Amino acid sequence: MSVPTVNSTRLPEDVWRHVFLLLVKDPTVSQERTTLHLGSVCRFWREIVLDAPDLWTSATALLLSSKSDATLQVDSEYLSWVLERARNRPVEVILRSAPFDSYIIPHMEPDLLAALAQHMSHISRLDISTNGRMLSYESLTAFHAFLRVTESGLETLSLDVHLTATVSSYGLMHLLRMSKGLRSLVVKDQGLEDFGGKEFILMAQFPAALQTLQIPASVLDLLDHPRTPKMRLLKSLRLSGSDVQDRTILHALSKFPSLEELELFNSKAGDSLLQGLCDKRIAPNLRRLEVDFGIMRDDAVVELLEARSRPPTFTMICRNCPHLTDRGWQALAKAQMQASLYLCPPVSSSSEPRL
Repeated sequence: MSVPTVNSTRLPEDVWRHVFLLLVKDPTVSQERTTLHLGSVCRFWREIVLDAPDLWTSATALLLSSKSDATLQVDSEYLSWVLERARNRPVEVILRSAPFDSYIIPHMEPDLLAALAQHMSHISRLDISTNGRMLSYESLTAFHAFLRVTESGLETLSLDVHLTATVSSYGLMHLLRMSKGLRSLVVKDQGLEDFGGKEFILMAQFPAALQTLQIPASVLDLLDHPRTPKMRLLKSLRLSGSDVQDRTILHALSKFPSLEELELFNSKAGDSLLQGLCDKRIAPNLRRLEVDFGIMRDDAVVELLEARSRPPTFTMICRNCPHLTDRGWQALAKAQMQASLYLCPPVSSSSEPRL
């Protein structure tokens, strides 16, 4: 028995375009790869794909070890082509260095950075990662020029690049001032470990719309400086590193009156931090505290959970807390269960419709 075939040209282009959009919106697949595969099926589909800007809202490129490495060469023409196909739709751009070689010096083509700068008005997400390694001298010069953009539509910015003091302080400050709608900022440890990075925190004018911030804990004390304005819309704060004391964290929380989530990684949070958080005037809207490694004890955990139990929406997650006993772990599990029941109460049997 022969399988019936359908002539794809008999269906309107709008129908195919809608089907393609449903495919690329699947979170389990790569939007970029799916779009390229659809365009390689036939000429009719390729014409539809090339004329659908909503299909070209994601671009990923691999940073290379040197300009002569043809296999890892970032194709700046391809990136420019994708950004032009998007026709001013918000685009997510991800640049990653090769993960399989920790000794290479990542290189960013000046043409690539020029293409990004040209389309910064409709790039909504920019994620650049060299796994903490410093760029080549030529790349640093081009990257510094790139940061001096005249306009920016960024909503999410993530940098995991070891930068020089000049680039860290002045270049990033300028980019932040241009990114009025920035909602999420992630700057890994390597980017702020020098004096220039600390000046960046001290002098930067954070966008008023910022809701998520991830920075090294070592520069947290600068956020409590009188020159640093409050971030009134910030909802989530993630700190990494052990070079911070509990009282420094408590003092800095006054800058975030709307904070709902606080994540501490390798910070060795202790009893004094939890006892300070018992005062609900500090981060009054805090609903979640996650500690990757802590040295707190049972009494401090129980006291905090009781102080934040009305309403029962506060939860605390401890991943590696060796001083906790069964009493502390049981209190954490109980708070988690109470918060789940409070936020998602079970449906009463009396409310079920009768047949």
